[in-house]
Amino acid sequence: MLHLAASVCLIPLLVGAVLLLSGERLRALAAGSAIAGFGGALGVATYVAAHEWGKAGVGSTWAWFSIGKTAFSAGIWLDGLSRTMLVLVPLVALPVAVFAAKYLHSKRRYATFFGLLSVFVAAMLGLVLARDLLALTLCWEIVGFTSYLLIGFWMESEDAKRGARSAFLLNRLGDLGLFAAMGLLLAGYAGGGGAPLDLPSLLVGRAFFASQHVGLLPLAGAGLVLAAVAKSAQWPLTPWLPRAMAGPTPVSALLHAATLVAAGAYLLARTWPLLTDVLPLVATVGAVTAVWAAVAALGQTDLKKVLAYSTASQLGYVFVALGTGSPVAAALHLVAHAFFKASLFLNAGIVTHAVQHAATGALDAQDLRQLGGLRRALPLTFGAYCVAAAALVGLPLTTGFLTKEAVLAGAVTWAATRAPGIGPAWLVPDAALLTVFLTALYVARHGRLLFLGAPRGAFEVARVRESARREAPAALLLPVLALAALAVWGWLSPTSPFHLPADGGALARALHEAFNWSTVVPTPAEAAAARALPTGPAWLAWVSLTLIAVGLTLGLRGVGPAEGWAWARRPEAALGRFWTETGPRAALELARAVARFDEHSLDRQVLRLGKGVVIGAKLTGWFDYWIVDKGLIHGPACALAWLGRRLTTAPEAGVQTYYRWLVAAGLAAGAWLAL
Repeated sequence: MLHLAASVCLIPLLVGAVLLLSGERLRALAAGSAIAGFGGALGVATYVAAHEWGKAGVGSTWAWFSIGKTAFSAGIWLDGLSRTMLVLVPLVALPVAVFAAKYLHSKRRYATFFGLLSVFVAAMLGLVLARDLLALTLCWEIVGFTSYLLIGFWMESEDAKRGARSAFLLNRLGDLGLFAAMGLLLAGYAGGGGAPLDLPSLLVGRAFFASQHVGLLPLAGAGLVLAAVAKSAQWPLTPWLPRAMAGPTPVSALLHAATLVAAGAYLLARTWPLLTDVLPLVATVGAVTAVWAAVAALGQTDLKKVLAYSTASQLGYVFVALGTGSPVAAALHLVAHAFFKASLFLNAGIVTHAVQHAATGALDAQDLRQLGGLRRALPLTFGAYCVAAAALVGLPLTTGFLTKEAVLAGAVTWAATRAPGIGPAWLVPDAALLTVFLTALYVARHGRLLFLGAPRGAFEVARVRESARREAPAALLLPVLALAALAVWGWLSPTSPFHLPADGGALARALHEAFNWSTVVPTPAEAAAARALPTGPAWLAWVSLTLIAVGLTLGLRGVGPAEGWAWARRPEAALGRFWTETGPRAALELARAVARFDEHSLDRQVLRLGKGVVIGAKLTGWFDYWIVDKGLIHGPACALAWLGRRLTTAPEAGVQTYYRWLVAAGLAAGAWLAL
């Protein structure tokens, strides 16, 4: 079964390698090959998940390489979390590929696009299956690099190139945290047992690290959080995500749904038992991002950037759930978000595709200020948008409602436990509730400017209707409808559309197993209680629905200008300038200051020291030559030689001279001995 799980990753990888190596020679087969690869991966993943559903985690390892006495291994790990993601990734990739086949049919580098897309999905599947942190990091980097190529796929566009660079560089900043975490965990490995960086061994042996290496786990956890913050575009590293919207729409859909930005949340979920000391930090980052990105969405005029900020805000919910001790709720919301967000992005693609063909003059098909009036021209697209938007807002009868309420319940329970009265902990659920209102407000504004009212740009609704034959082509529409259907509650909670089952349901039970790394065997009652999702107070759902109603009412009534609130753009614009202008400028000034210090201070001191060493060396050489060699060594030798010569000639000078020299030699020898 593990070999079948590995093939889920290998199928799209093989397709991608063939397409990239063949170039445009396989253009006619590119889309079909990618779709077949994703379909095959989905079929195998579904079979593996169904066969292993409800079972404990299983895995295998094999020797990889060794450094000195440390041997590293690679392997596969299948548990409830990885099985869920193993199905989710190709399930979203398949309709996105079907959409892209039609959407990009006339574009250049068609085969290259599907080759990159296949490798991108294969890397994400490898990340999901990785048993050890080193292999996970390898796949993590491939995901980042292929996303850079896909975001910048329109290489002729300056916006696309800037967006790709921004995504790549800010994600590399997060990678420093991942590398630091690996180094710390590897440093603490000695004596811990098991293979180094093997995730099951690390999770089971976390008590050893906590007791033997005090302070190691908090630092490693902070590094993992930094990596996840960058990859999932959480505050303060959010600016790269809206800039990435310059890439093709199918890339945006897949990137925001189940791959790149989901990878950060998956990393925290995968290593969640190691994050005990930094969970409050995770909750705080999630709460700040949820509000920050929702406010930024209110000020956007670009059709896709509103959805981009929405992704950052919704992933803030996931971080809040992880930080408040509800990892199952976090995973459920991550899965539900993938479906309705992919549907919304592809929906945006249909709108831009239809409006561009109906333009009567200069028109930016992604500018909300120039759209409107498309409800009757694209009725099925509008219906799919309403379903997916309802799930995003969190209205009843949708998966978004069920998972959002689980996240809110977990946050309120966590705050009540940490601060029974009033305390800072309550800022987290308060921020989550504020995000509920803001989400309803910007989604209603987005839908109103997009589909309702009259056209505001240089296009005619009649021409949209004519060009689309009252609807988008089936190859574009069916993926949107399929993903919107998955935003309905049925598959997540078959028994009730208004709340999850007491034990969370089959998916929640399977996910719980992935987070239960306790070495203590619980009683059946304790196990059942642990599986249950947090239950919030009775007033929570009513407060949430009231906030949604107020937000929808204000948004649909047109509160605020069509171009959005300027104040809502300022904080995010300032943050963006920090990363693109202020931060690099500060780094450049710091580099210049270091260079000046090196040139004017450090170099001078080193030069002076060098001169002193040279002078000292010359003095030492003079002393050695004239005092030691000439004076102390050669001097006595020359004196004795001279004395010897004089003594050998003494008899010729007479007896008195001989005795005179003999007495002088005796006195000299006595003086030498006295010294």
